[in-house]
Amino acid sequence: LHTLSAYDRLSTALTVAQACGVQRLCNHYAALLAPLPGPDSSRESNRRLAEITQYARQLASSPDVIDDKAQNQLDEVGLTTYDIVLINQIIGFVGFQARVVAVFQALLGHPVRWLPGHHIQPHTLPVSFSRWTATLPAVELKYASALQLEALSRWQAEPALEALTPVLCHEQMLLDLT
Repeated sequence: LHTLSAYDRLSTALTVAQACGVQRLCNHYAALLAPLPGPDSSRESNRRLAEITQYARQLASSPDVIDDKAQNQLDEVGLTTYDIVLINQIIGFVGFQARVVAVFQALLGHPVRWLPGHHIQPHTLPVSFSRWTATLPAVELKYASALQLEALSRWQAEPALEALTPVLCHEQMLLDLT
């Protein structure tokens, strides 16, 4: 079940752009978000958007604070596994976009316009993923489509994707684009 609206997706992208601090990217997502109708003003909708926003901001700026509790809070507001995978993909992609924009601005000799008052995240050493485990459920083999099973067998053979493949197979078409 896909429950994320265009507003939810673009709001998440704007939140990540703000967390990354690149003004040009914030302007881009704000312009895309502005004409869209927002969610209804019910308490449930407000809580849902607040949880999505908090999760996106934390994952983009301090991924080490994301734990099972954060994932469970997304479940509690009615997000499906597909929605959570999609949110994580948006967060990763917009973070990548922010770095690309910063690189191109630097290559062109333009100043990188950071958001006013936004501190730049300190560089950290890469963390080893040798003990990483998925917190999202894997595709259940008995319910998997033929395409999901094919992607699972093909991509699990790749050492770098072995642990991720069972989760990424929820959206096997995107995995096949890799």
